[in-house]
Amino acid sequence: MAATAIDSKLMVATARDVLGLDKKMNETLEDETFRSFFGASISIITELWNLLIPTLIGKVGYKGAEPMHLLWALVHIKVYSTEAVHCRIVGWPDKKTYRKWTWHMLRKISDLKEKVMRLDDRFEGWDGTTSCLMSIDGIDCMVNEPWPFDEKWYSQKFNGPGVKYEVGVCINSGRIVWVNGPFVASTSDVTMFKETLVHLLTDDEGVEDDAGYKGHDKLKGPTVATTSVGRKMKSQVRGRHENVNSRLKIFNVLNIPFRHTNPRDKMMEKHGYCFNAIAVITELKFQNGDSLIYDVNYDVTYD
Repeated sequence: MAATAIDSKLMVATARDVLGLDKKMNETLEDETFRSFFGASISIITELWNLLIPTLIGKVGYKGAEPMHLLWALVHIKVYSTEAVHCRIVGWPDKKTYRKWTWHMLRKISDLKEKVMRLDDRFEGWDGTTSCLMSIDGIDCMVNEPWPFDEKWYSQKFNGPGVKYEVGVCINSGRIVWVNGPFVASTSDVTMFKETLVHLLTDDEGVEDDAGYKGHDKLKGPTVATTSVGRKMKSQVRGRHENVNSRLKIFNVLNIPFRHTNPRDKMMEKHGYCFNAIAVITELKFQNGDSLIYDVNYDVTYD
């Protein structure tokens, strides 16, 4: 049966069934429960499902995708415990079936990245005066030690193996407009920047960044400002970016060591699916007012 659009009412019924909830549960507690297990409200999950529908039709080997399969995938990245725990949460499906649909749906959500997070959206509300339209920052995520040992996986942020990503946030709107990665944790922030993003900026455009980014004239770090007012504005932009990062990390898969480490190329692929899916979901929250991000006052200019 082909995937079809549904409304929030039907998604609520599906979520109740997946979690085995009492239908008499009050709406407030129900919403808290859904957010705890899925990482998003039912309205966002419903929109996500309906965005996925065109990508789910006619896939050989994956016919019959249902909303419950999306919920399984969300449990995986939000809870991120053992497979047995996940299967217990969602009603004891066969482990092989659970694994098949979970990773299929995470791949499909990840594939929405360029549709939901568009780099051109950094121009939203731009008045044509400021040269920086976005802030960027690196995010490190823990992984189990890949075998054989290689120091390139070492992250100073948590003194262990990891991977990292570059995230860009529109200064004017606070929306996520750029995600790049994964990289091995030893990759410097400026190396990530030089790999792709620097080539996509306009000639006179810079980016606000933290002290970890050095080595390019488009990088406008904390000390690159002509006035104390400008430095304060830049600080607020970086603080808001950290707030965005924290919204991503409500999903537990980004907070504890990632288990799928061998082979290493497969680990990078799977972690990328998870991170991109989380970024897509978080940006959908911002776009729909489900998770508000505060505004900042910014009119810093550079000579």
